[in-house]
Amino acid sequence: MNTKINKQFLGRIFLLAVMNVLFSGYLFSDLNSFKNDRIIHFLFGSISVECSSNIILVMFKVIPIILFLSWVVNKYISELKDNFLYIFLRTNNRELCLKKNMVKIFISIFLYEIFVMLIMLIFFIAPRESKEISVINLVVLLIINTLQLFMLAMISNMLVLFKSEVVCNLGNIILTTAPLVIVGALYEERKQWIIFAKWFPLNLGNYVYLNSMKENIISILLMIVINFVLYYATAYRLKKYELLE
Repeated sequence: MNTKINKQFLGRIFLLAVMNVLFSGYLFSDLNSFKNDRIIHFLFGSISVECSSNIILVMFKVIPIILFLSWVVNKYISELKDNFLYIFLRTNNRELCLKKNMVKIFISIFLYEIFVMLIMLIFFIAPRESKEISVINLVVLLIINTLQLFMLAMISNMLVLFKSEVVCNLGNIILTTAPLVIVGALYEERKQWIIFAKWFPLNLGNYVYLNSMKENIISILLMIVINFVLYYATAYRLKKYELLE
């Protein structure tokens, strides 16, 4: 089992990156009123607290992510699941197979975010008169987005590996949509509670952008810890896979 990304999956990744930028551009069509760093913030897939109270805008935000999880990430684990007997009866190290799949998934997510960044810079930032841009903020956004999507991928993979694709697809919708909708509801009814919802782990990549470097570092460290916990939880369950229904 290698970690190379085939052309079919590469095409899907690029198509979904284009969709992400176009949808984000539609959400914030009046981009000329923003500075470059703020445009990058939006086009990378962020959403404002105010927009979270509009379910249509929330769907524009989450559709590319849901499709990425279903069309790319989950397919890798589905292949592992479909070839379970062949793979695990011929190797003594199930965790090695899982690691290779996780590496492939991480590479796919990183490529997706790189494509988003390049499309954004070429078609939205380069044509603008002001070329000023913070490289540090760009790198921070790239790291946060990659870690957040990888965190979603880890949870989604546990669902498809140990449950079913139907349960997984439903889980993908809930995982990506519910945190945003909750923030939107709090914005309308209990604004003083928004800060707690914004720091919910699945929301870290949605709102905690460019607030302060301290918050960004905390977000990155927290997501790294969560990803390690999810990985080892998956590895443990995988060792007991034959006992599962």
